[in-house]
Amino acid sequence: MVTTTPNKVLLEKIREFLLSHLDEYSGMLGSTTKLFNITDKKIKGDNKPISVLEIYQVDYICNILIPYFDKIQFRTKKYKDYIDFRTLAFLALDGKYLTEKGKELMIKLGDTMNNNRLSTNSNPLTIDMSTKSELDLLIKSKPLIEVDSEGRAMIIHEKKYIRSTYIIKAIFLNGSISYFTNGVSCAKALHVSNNTITQRLNDSKPIKNKEGLVSALTVKRIRAYSPKSSS
Repeated sequence: MVTTTPNKVLLEKIREFLLSHLDEYSGMLGSTTKLFNITDKKIKGDNKPISVLEIYQVDYICNILIPYFDKIQFRTKKYKDYIDFRTLAFLALDGKYLTEKGKELMIKLGDTMNNNRLSTNSNPLTIDMSTKSELDLLIKSKPLIEVDSEGRAMIIHEKKYIRSTYIIKAIFLNGSISYFTNGVSCAKALHVSNNTITQRLNDSKPIKNKEGLVSALTVKRIRAYSPKSSS
């Protein structure tokens, strides 16, 4: 998702606003990883650059941002653009782009949005009835990706994880708790390998260092950007 404006300060305020509405765990992940990115881009024929706010995480977009947008009333063509954007986001979440046909249909829908929808466009791109019917079937088809309760997205037929949205909670012998946004930082803090962290996340056994001493009672994944996070 991309939002543009000449005012970079405004985009920074939007970014802070969006981060402030995340739950504790999503906020940890969102503030330390590339959830939002603000860059300056030059427009051809225009001396003034514009600032661009990009949002990368489809789980965040579908589970948190879209429910927020659903409460807003859009006017004129922007509402149609939003409905198409919403459709594309959920198709992406479900992995419908993984088939050639699904990818083709998503591109066609995207090509009809924004400037292509303007009444001043002499050659607007539209969706014909045949393509609309195919899109309806695509929307109703079974997901090709599923996200488990720990925030791991898996391509169903390949049993392959392709992305994750979780933080790691480590519980120590004295009852204290630490949080980490990835396995590498957790492994470094506990003085073990990243492979050890992965194994212990899967079997919930205590983590032991090279000397055989327990450095943490357990580590577990906590999902971020889940649908409940927006409530």
